[in-house]
Amino acid sequence: MKKSIKSFHDGKSGAAITLALRYGADVTKVTKIEKDGTIFIDLINPKSGKKADQELLQYLARQFQIEGKNLEVLAGTDENKLISIVDILPKEVDQILQSLL
Repeated sequence: MKKSIKSFHDGKSGAAITLALRYGADVTKVTKIEKDGTIFIDLINPKSGKKADQELLQYLARQFQIEGKNLEVLAGTDENKLISIVDILPKEVDQILQSLL
């Protein structure tokens, strides 16, 4: 029997957050957090796309005081995204987000 080789990613500690985005705001900011944990963020960028994703990740990196390489869009649509944040505890993410409201 031939042994299969599987490829797994490096499981680093961190958190994942679900975002709901609104484009064309006056300022990029967190506007609310739903009971299910969805974080609503307004972005200055008037439309979705690569530049809007960059704006979003830069904003989050500043707020969490981490390097941009520790953030990644894992999945989503223009209005909803799942973001991975490496090297930060979920508890820290919650504290920072609550302070932004």
